[in-house]
Amino acid sequence: IRARLTADGELMQRVLASEGYYDAVVDTRIDRGEREEGQESQGQDGQRRSITAVIDVKPGKRYTLADIIINAAPTVPPTLIADNFPLAIGEPIVAQRIQGAEAAIALKLPQEGYPFAKVGQRDILLDGATGDGVYTLPVDIGKRSRFGGIETTGDLAFDAEHVEVLARFKRGELYDSRMVDDLRQALVATGLFATVAAEPQATGESAGDDTEYVTMLVTQQAGPPRTLAASAGYGTGEGIRLEGSWTHRNLFPPEGALTFRGVLGTQEQGIGATLRRSNAGRRDRTMELVTEVTRSNYDAFNAITGRVGVRVSYDSTPIWQKKFTYAYGAELIATREDDYDFTRGGRSYDFYTILGLTGQVGMDRTNSLLDPTKGFRITSLIQPEGSLAGSFSPYARLRTDVSGYYPVTDSIVVAGRVRVGSILGAAREKLAPSRRFYAGGGGS
Repeated sequence: IRARLTADGELMQRVLASEGYYDAVVDTRIDRGEREEGQESQGQDGQRRSITAVIDVKPGKRYTLADIIINAAPTVPPTLIADNFPLAIGEPIVAQRIQGAEAAIALKLPQEGYPFAKVGQRDILLDGATGDGVYTLPVDIGKRSRFGGIETTGDLAFDAEHVEVLARFKRGELYDSRMVDDLRQALVATGLFATVAAEPQATGESAGDDTEYVTMLVTQQAGPPRTLAASAGYGTGEGIRLEGSWTHRNLFPPEGALTFRGVLGTQEQGIGATLRRSNAGRRDRTMELVTEVTRSNYDAFNAITGRVGVRVSYDSTPIWQKKFTYAYGAELIATREDDYDFTRGGRSYDFYTILGLTGQVGMDRTNSLLDPTKGFRITSLIQPEGSLAGSFSPYARLRTDVSGYYPVTDSIVVAGRVRVGSILGAAREKLAPSRRFYAGGGGS
């Protein structure tokens, strides 16, 4: 008990000091009560004595900041450190506040062009007579810098040129550690690395206006590029579904992936291959070539379909949410499908050969891609298509999706979604059943 009480007293001393009570006196003692009669236990006599643990605290005066001295070279702007240093003269010397202020400086300087800034060891001079403390902090701001080139080393998944595609900064822009963090996240998101790091390296090359270029050194350690995946499930609306895929994520560097997939289920069976290049010449732009053969068995129609399609898209990601997105492409479809013939009163099969284009634009004004609480999104799709059987018969599929989010309270958000679609230029019976719009069910 005495050892535990001593430890508690030392802890109390540290807690008081962290709140500015540097002259606190903490005494501990054990007060023993009178003996009490009791039953014999474990060979002892039957008398027991109560014990009271006492921690006596005299906090003394609380020290406050009488002066704050930051020893640092001039910055641009001149008040950069002062504006981002939250301590003020007259406030108590609280350890958590001081550590937080120093962390704020260490974070802000690299965001404003000082990649090599270092916060030194603080010194606090206490005056026991007045309760004042003089706080001194040395800060080595380093050289103000701008982004220069990109170099890469290690076991490479792709070269420095592709790293430049992922970077959202350009040569000559003021260094910002947030852009470096963004690049690091984009590298990790490729899924091609076991480990990857991005760090600034001084070059000594002048960039004018008293700044220097820094080279971003990306150290790569390529990870296993192949993925084998499988899933199985059962749904009351779709029955059994088994799906498997094999992917090589970097078969055609940089980021050229090849995927083979197969589906075996109650309503759908098929095989397909996809050639996909991510970040194709621009970050978050994807080029995709798909070929697949599927057999579908739905309440609305049965179909055996072969499809070849190409698509280019520019999308939002959790790392970088875009205000505007787009996609365009083309596809060639050959399909044999059954449909209900109202004139004959039964179902019959027809063969369709369809050539189509795709265009899509999106606007996102929400505050979060994955967890929106306010704003709206609009996506519009247009698909000009035509049947190649006999004379060319063009038509257009149009669809618009609108969703909105409104925060009623801090914990309640009202959300709504509307989808409107139309097919222009062709009667329903002239369309392949798989190219029609359907409403109702789980997708309504």
